[in-house]
Amino acid sequence: SLWHGVVGATPFGGQYMFAVTAVSSLVLCQPSDIYRYTTKAQSSFNDTFLTEVIGMLQGELEVYLARPVTIRNFQEIATLTERQTRVFFKNTPILNVGAVTVNPNTSQPEVLDPASYSVMPWGLVFADPTYTLLFRSNPNAMMGTLEGTELMYSYQAGLDGPNIPIMKAITIRAAAREFLALESDVQNVSMLRVGLQTYTFTDQNLGGFAEAELAKVKRYKRRVVA
Repeated sequence: SLWHGVVGATPFGGQYMFAVTAVSSLVLCQPSDIYRYTTKAQSSFNDTFLTEVIGMLQGELEVYLARPVTIRNFQEIATLTERQTRVFFKNTPILNVGAVTVNPNTSQPEVLDPASYSVMPWGLVFADPTYTLLFRSNPNAMMGTLEGTELMYSYQAGLDGPNIPIMKAITIRAAAREFLALESDVQNVSMLRVGLQTYTFTDQNLGGFAEAELAKVKRYKRRVVA
């Protein structure tokens, strides 16, 4: 399954109702990209090593940017506070939103009318939550509060990192360093030359992205909204 962050409840009626955006890849690069970059030979051991390295680098980049770097599908549940008019999703930028279900874990869950909210790159804005379907389904709304109302929503979000050249490039370079560092450690060498590029391994514990590389993708960093 490509669904991440599932909260345990099933979608209302079993339908996600997405106008799904084509997903190019769930990873920023492939081991084959590293082989081409380093001109090193493919092997099953190297495939496994590089797959793990690429996954770790992608995770590191997502922590730095505070958002997914590939387009993925998510499902979440939010508990509303009193007279809340906005819901901020955990993952951005949001590309599509499926059904928004009110009180999904009750005996009578209801799908919110799409006309009652607007989809933003960061989440939802309710036009007038007290007088939408929420009013009918939540007894607390009768008293002018949405406190405790649960919303379940499925959505598609993330940067299309594999098609952002600089994002893919820094991942290939960082993975190549890890790969060549492994080889240098095995061969007990301190310097390796690949084409016109020279790699010097002065500290075998260094890994991940260089600060200069992260600076090149800083513009994609999520701006946290209070």
